[in-house]
Amino acid sequence: MSSLAPVLPYDVLRLIFEQAALDDRREALKLVFLSRQIQRWIELILYSVVTLHRETTCRAFLRTIETSRTKSRAFFATHVKSLCISYDIYNDRTVRIITACPGVTSLTFWAIPTPWQTSIIRISHEEISAALDPLRPRKLSVLLHGVLGAPYPRFNLSFFQNITHLSVINKWEDWTTWWGFDALRCLTHLSFDLRVGPRSLDDKAAYTIAQSLQAVLSSCIHMHVCVLLLLFDPSPKFTAAKITHYMPVSQVDTRLVLMGDSEPFLDREAHSNREARIWRMAEEAVNIQASEGVMTYHERVEVLFTSDVRNMGDWANRTHIPLTSAQVMGLTYRRAHRWFNAIRLQLIRDYKWTNVPCNDDRMLFTLERRSSAGLPAGPKLGLQLPINISTFFSPERRVQWEMVFHSDTFESVRKICPPINDILNLIQCLLTGVVTLIFEENLPQGMHRTTRGLPSASWVKENKNALVDVFGTVRYGLLLQACHDTKLAFKLEVFPH
Repeated sequence: MSSLAPVLPYDVLRLIFEQAALDDRREALKLVFLSRQIQRWIELILYSVVTLHRETTCRAFLRTIETSRTKSRAFFATHVKSLCISYDIYNDRTVRIITACPGVTSLTFWAIPTPWQTSIIRISHEEISAALDPLRPRKLSVLLHGVLGAPYPRFNLSFFQNITHLSVINKWEDWTTWWGFDALRCLTHLSFDLRVGPRSLDDKAAYTIAQSLQAVLSSCIHMHVCVLLLLFDPSPKFTAAKITHYMPVSQVDTRLVLMGDSEPFLDREAHSNREARIWRMAEEAVNIQASEGVMTYHERVEVLFTSDVRNMGDWANRTHIPLTSAQVMGLTYRRAHRWFNAIRLQLIRDYKWTNVPCNDDRMLFTLERRSSAGLPAGPKLGLQLPINISTFFSPERRVQWEMVFHSDTFESVRKICPPINDILNLIQCLLTGVVTLIFEENLPQGMHRTTRGLPSASWVKENKNALVDVFGTVRYGLLLQACHDTKLAFKLEVFPH
């Protein structure tokens, strides 16, 4: 019997299977059994990111490297691009794995030594450092204890020469004693963790941290963003104010972003989407600070829903994007249905949201999820969108939409869940002024309120094709132009004390 020829060309089939593997790793592990050709395609995806959180996983991966009959050493040297190691690294297996993967461009290295004795062959800091030395990663998330120099890392080592994004997970008592960040010539993004805990930061610690940050910023003139990430902090604004108190106003550096992390237990591997979102939020904060000439604390941004059409008129005048008729807006919103439904499916498939039966025939969909962090405890989160744009402006539904957009779904979850953020950004494009982001800061001149009416220009560019399908080429151009100009996409109001 003759074999059946594939209906689709191989290059199209490959794109389909590769996208399926990228979307769902568990599904990818099943796809490799369909055929040898598909296995070769999928394995390139599976091995591009290697995460080793446990010793057992480490042993299994090393065994694959050293005994595989289908993949040579060159395969791992070429195709492993992101490597995450977060266990007791001081054993010979770690050295052998690092040596086998010299092509890594994104490295997460959380050195966690164990105090107890094991049967594993123990090795020194110098042996780990020697194994790392040939690597040239560009993105690095690191928790260091004596590796790459002791008592502090030697940033002039060749290992660091290509680093553009560096996240330091060490406690502040460590990184405030480090120096030599100016040796990182390619560094554009730097992040430090600050674990505060239930007891507030004392004045001496705040002063030390402030002086250290100022020293780093002054020496790294090529750096774009420096983030101080406040973790486990019950009063992050108070902490931020205490630290900035020790920074002279005349030397305010708007590249410094003080940001709270509401989900500190979620991993932040160097290659992860969550890490990328933190960098993106920090970049937006720097743009805002640069336009205003002040440094503010960025943690909780209020999402505000208003159905007042006059607000849309004000934003149309500000952004130079003219308002269209109600009929045209309704047709544009309906063209966005396909995008909204694609986001709905993504939330169900990748983020454990579920469809909820709804008796309201005016709803496009209704979703529900328990706990923003995926923990067993916590209230259920809700999400609804209407079929018709006019439903947003119905007076009897005002409270309904306030409950949707003022909830934790948009206040917090959107920061760690890209599809929720996509919904917010798309609605801002469709109904500019209806859903805005607001943050306030008390300054000597008065209370400063900054309102964001449009998404970032980077998001608009990343989603160009989908936005052109919804709005057309001309309106997309106006939208992109407005998003590029902070004076159009943002509104600053000052209320004197």
